Amino acid sequence: MANWLAYFVLFGWFFVVLYLFRAYSIQQAIVTSIIGGFLILPFGLAVDPPLIPPLDKASIPSLAAFFILRFFLGKRIKVPPKFSFVGVCYIVCLAGPFITVLNNSSQYGFIRGLTSYDALSALIQQWIVLIPFILGYGFIRSADSVLVLLKSVLIAGLFYSVLMLFEVRMSPQLHNWIYGYHGMDGFAQQKRYGGFRPTVFLGHGLYVAFFAVTVLFTSEILSNIKERVSKRFSAGQLTAYLFMVLVFCKSVASIVYGAVMLPLLHYGKAKLQIKVAVIIAVFAIFYPLMRLYDMLPLTDFLHFINGLDAARGQSLGYRFDMETMLLEHVREQVFFGWGGWGRNRVYSEMGVDLTVTDGYWMIIFGNYGLIGFLSVFGLLAMPIFKAASVMKGKVKPFDQVTLAGMSLILAINMFDLLPNDTLTPLTWLVAGALLGRSEELKKQLRIK
Repeated sequence: MANWLAYFVLFGWFFVVLYLFRAYSIQQAIVTSIIGGFLILPFGLAVDPPLIPPLDKASIPSLAAFFILRFFLGKRIKVPPKFSFVGVCYIVCLAGPFITVLNNSSQYGFIRGLTSYDALSALIQQWIVLIPFILGYGFIRSADSVLVLLKSVLIAGLFYSVLMLFEVRMSPQLHNWIYGYHGMDGFAQQKRYGGFRPTVFLGHGLYVAFFAVTVLFTSEILSNIKERVSKRFSAGQLTAYLFMVLVFCKSVASIVYGAVMLPLLHYGKAKLQIKVAVIIAVFAIFYPLMRLYDMLPLTDFLHFINGLDAARGQSLGYRFDMETMLLEHVREQVFFGWGGWGRNRVYSEMGVDLTVTDGYWMIIFGNYGLIGFLSVFGLLAMPIFKAASVMKGKVKPFDQVTLAGMSLILAINMFDLLPNDTLTPLTWLVAGALLGRSEELKKQLRIK
């Protein structure tokens, strides 16, 4: 059970955000409020008012930043043009649930049919989820603001690494000690290779590990543009330290991301990096169609993984089996999905849930169908495609390195959404910033 401090920190975050906007620049305040809330606020604690989604660590920082910007500071919140592809994806993300509800008004098994109330609630939830994207798009558009974002991620990651290493040694206990309850999804899941995976305040070792990947890549990006956040340690030393922290997170996929992509960031040219990012993003977008039509050599891939690590191969095989079962169910509502309340899942005749949804792509595909999937993954992929388009022109080295590096971070996150649910407010903030900076550069190139 959560203690008083957990509730105090969660609902006091609004005043923290208000202070940030009074004390720092708008860009620094946005970045710090979103990243700080994501990293510090208690996991799994929420208050669920009627109609609107639960108020928790994901929604409160975003809502606080939005309302302070709009109503305290009177700033106009910029959204993508409605006739652009990004604008269409944004509108579909918000309006799609209404069509989903119309297609799911009848009862499914023991689960009631959906109503207009569910559609409105889903619209509000989607809007809140996308707030970091809109704030990044509207306010992180200059070179200086991109630098603020990158340095903030790295500094936050360096501080967080101390907590991560503490939990590697002492087991995931910080959330319980500070907030009065274990925020993680299963203590046993955090045991790996004779030790523990840190969870800190993120609820699962996978979230921590992917955050470590993001920080590692950010460190290398800053190193490539000769920017430092420490006078005592060189950029190379920080990158080496952060890779060690990543290894201690004991997440095989994240370690592979770091081991494969770090040399590309260090030795590869920016244009090669952006090409790799585009390829990864395209694969992530087409993955559902390839799974629907059985176009992937999953058996051979599982055989290869089993040869490396039998336990990981078994886990991956189980996920593929769940995907297959869920996809068969989704075929019945392939375009707009089954909606919420567990309608996207498969049940026995006795009402027992037979499925597990690990990957975010399967969750969004099951809930909102192919159209919903494409709208969300389109919003994630378009900043990468836009950056690739901009880099064909005469772009300064600073922008080449930052655009390519941020594109790789976003592309790897898209890829990780296939096996895992690691879509966070930080992901959306990076996506919005990448799109905003790319559009700003596009304008400058036209003027020239």
